[in-house]
Amino acid sequence: IFLNKMIPIFVFIKYEYLDNNSAIPENQFGLGYTNLVMIIASIISYIEKYPETSFNSKINLISIEEPETFMHPQMQELFIKNIEGAIKVLLKEKGKNVNFQLLITTHSSHILNSKINSDNGFNNICYLKEQVLSTSVVNLYNDLIIHDYKDKGKDEFIFLKKHIKYKLSELFFCDAAIFVEGDSEATLLPYYIEIDEELSKCYLSIFNVGGAHAYLYENLINTLKIPVLLITDLDIKRDNEEDNNTQNIKDISNRETTNKNLTKLFNTKSIEKVFESNHIKSNLYIVHQEQIEGVFPTSFEESIILTNYNNKILNDTLKAIKPNIYNSIVGKEKNINYDNNISNSYNWQKKLSDKKSAFISTLLFNILASDSPTDIPKLPNYIEKGLNWLTEKLTGNNDAE
Repeated sequence: IFLNKMIPIFVFIKYEYLDNNSAIPENQFGLGYTNLVMIIASIISYIEKYPETSFNSKINLISIEEPETFMHPQMQELFIKNIEGAIKVLLKEKGKNVNFQLLITTHSSHILNSKINSDNGFNNICYLKEQVLSTSVVNLYNDLIIHDYKDKGKDEFIFLKKHIKYKLSELFFCDAAIFVEGDSEATLLPYYIEIDEELSKCYLSIFNVGGAHAYLYENLINTLKIPVLLITDLDIKRDNEEDNNTQNIKDISNRETTNKNLTKLFNTKSIEKVFESNHIKSNLYIVHQEQIEGVFPTSFEESIILTNYNNKILNDTLKAIKPNIYNSIVGKEKNINYDNNISNSYNWQKKLSDKKSAFISTLLFNILASDSPTDIPKLPNYIEKGLNWLTEKLTGNNDAE
């Protein structure tokens, strides 16, 4: 009766895991833990089946594809930290001397973080980048990212590894990135990117890197070939007298910047030479404040005020945050003069120094609450230039300016 027929046979296996000598049924663990156990079980099976008579010089490749599946972030970091050690223990227990290379593919920033912050740093990391009809492979190594990383660049290298861990791991996975140096830019820019027809379609990450360390990423940015826009402040140096009288700066002749990113990337403190320098360095575009309404602003907040000095949403925000100062500068009721926001832009910057977070969050709230798109404040000209450059890079539209 069963001749010439294929009879399916079903074999059911029920696993129990030993945890501190306690047998625990497999259905008591989550998918992440189960996935981890199955990876280890596959490696054990591989070692068990490895022939005793095989040459020790033979190279064996253990490939693990996207082990992060179902794993929570902490498990992902522990996995990559311990997997090589676990394999060595298994080999020792089996009394086998097997030469092997471990290849792991991943989309996990946590696994990448853990690998970078191990003793190897960037060594042995291969970055795959999609290109037109092809894929390129970039081999990373420590000295490529920070020159002389064991000696003169040691402190910078240590900082960069930690900085990536806490802030910038997404850089390896995004289409493009924007580096900013303050919470104000990091809070406001996502809104303008969201309403941008082209940029909103891309995986664009914004990173707050502070005002002194973005330059450390130059080599990594150029190696990964990811378009990165660095938005930094002009930070015009003032003497004590200038700082106290809150006068706007209208002339940059013989002026210097205190911004470390600018001095490192352009190798000069002279603001005139900074303006004369090429601001595009391979895949990195550096933008900073430019003259607005005859004034050279030195911060993002001052630039927003100068660009939108007569904008209703901006003025409502200033009045809500600093009502008395607003009345003294702009006036009240029938005596309002918005032009005073221009002549007092640096004064506004100083007055808002203790309220930057409140100012920018209130501004964003008022923007989102507005029913009129025409009332939305404009971004400063230097940021618009940077976003247009990003659009051109991501879309290939050479008409972007």
